[in-house]
Amino acid sequence: MRFIKQDSTGAWTLDEYIRYVDTIKSKLSSDALALAGIERIDFFSLKSLHDADFSGFAVGFEKPLEGKGVRVEIYLTAPSGIRTMKIQYHDVLEYQIGNIQYYHDLLVHELTLGDEGELVHEILFSNGRVIKIRARDLSFTERTNNRRKKTKRNEK
Repeated sequence: MRFIKQDSTGAWTLDEYIRYVDTIKSKLSSDALALAGIERIDFFSLKSLHDADFSGFAVGFEKPLEGKGVRVEIYLTAPSGIRTMKIQYHDVLEYQIGNIQYYHDLLVHELTLGDEGELVHEILFSNGRVIKIRARDLSFTERTNNRRKKTKRNEK
């Protein structure tokens, strides 16, 4: 992470990242800006990606018949199960996704611009595992589910 850091007390500092996003927002698509925005990183926002579980990914081509334009999709589920999110990265230059069984409890994520103007998205999970994707663009979709995931608290 370039801008989101833990301070000496262990708290995450978001201010430097929020200022950074403000300087690059004119270079971001509406979906990239929505993903980089404060409501997606704030630990207390109902739209935050914080605490989401990684529920899968897919890799393919934008133009399958030509074998061009790598596309990566990541699927996340909010802890309550009430929201599912899909981040689709277009024209992927590089991606790092390790053993997926270890990606649970998304801690923080940061969307920045690389040296060539590409998007760099880092996703840090509470166990220290990181997903990192460099791509030319992305799209972000979110769906609210009508049914909540059963937990001990809401089973009654």
